[in-house]
Amino acid sequence: MSELSAEAILQYPGIENLRIITSGPLPPNPIDLFNSAELHTMFAEMKKEYDLIILDCPPVLLFADSLILGTLTNGTVIVYQVGRMARGALKRAKDQLTNVKVPVIGLILNDLKALEMDPQYGYYNSYKYYSSQEESKNPPL
Repeated sequence: MSELSAEAILQYPGIENLRIITSGPLPPNPIDLFNSAELHTMFAEMKKEYDLIILDCPPVLLFADSLILGTLTNGTVIVYQVGRMARGALKRAKDQLTNVKVPVIGLILNDLKALEMDPQYGYYNSYKYYSSQEESKNPPL
């Protein structure tokens, strides 16, 4: 990593104002790479050059990547595939990030169906149902 500058590893996909760095081959111990001074220096250089830097990390509960790299960011957005894991696990992931002082600034819901977005008024409808029955028995004066 120390042999390469950020400019040498950037790829230009043909979209104006977009630069990409792919992960490349898997290092023997990624944690050593994440904790290296060179990576911190590269991020500092990139923050001066670019308005927005997006890191795509593996799941928080399975790998430490997000916990380590998240400390270098201004904010983290959690991507949650609806129905894939329990909401309790989502809360644990958020708690793990906040415990190491990674700012969580948002949540993206993936694979959300339109039906799941309809308001759920089960209690409200039951209440209205019982209210309308009582009203029919005792009409207002």
